[in-house]
Amino acid sequence: MILLLNFFRNVPKELEEVAFVDGAGYFRTLILVLLPVSMPADTGITIIPLNGTIISPVNSVVTTITKSRHAIEIISNDGVEVLIYVGLDTVKMKGEGFSLKVLR
Repeated sequence: MILLLNFFRNVPKELEEVAFVDGAGYFRTLILVLLPVSMPADTGITIIPLNGTIISPVNSVVTTITKSRHAIEIISNDGVEVLIYVGLDTVKMKGEGFSLKVLR
């Protein structure tokens, strides 16, 4: 939620003002203006595995594995592309600490 609040603060105020001029209240402005423009920001999720294992969230095919093994791209059977990105600053680890159970 904090990420969305920060995103909303950076949306140009003119977008909100135009909605208010057209007679929209705060809730209608949120639904019709702010949420649609925030779609790139709110389509990601964070998962913190308790056992240190990451498993694909969908039935999929692995399409890309980075050299540092910190990011894996998969495409679901329905054609949805998913990027699994492991941690912050994991590129600096140069693949150490990761054990992949999949081949390209």
